[in-house]
Amino acid sequence: MSAIGKKGFQSFVDRYFDGSREDATAWLRLRSYESQAATFAERELQRRIDAGEKVVSVELPVYDFGDDDVPL
Repeated sequence: MSAIGKKGFQSFVDRYFDGSREDATAWLRLRSYESQAATFAERELQRRIDAGEKVVSVELPVYDFGDDDVPL
């Protein structure tokens, strides 16, 4: 099973990142941070709505690693 996972990851790296494991890992890490921020925002917004607030919003951080890719 581990070999299948390694082959799948290498295929992903080769297809989308020209074989650069570092770039692929950085991209996956960035997506993880964004997912965690979105999960926090969803919980916080729901908590505030449940508390009776009529209008709610949350500012989300932007993760920028200095490359040309614009993060969400």
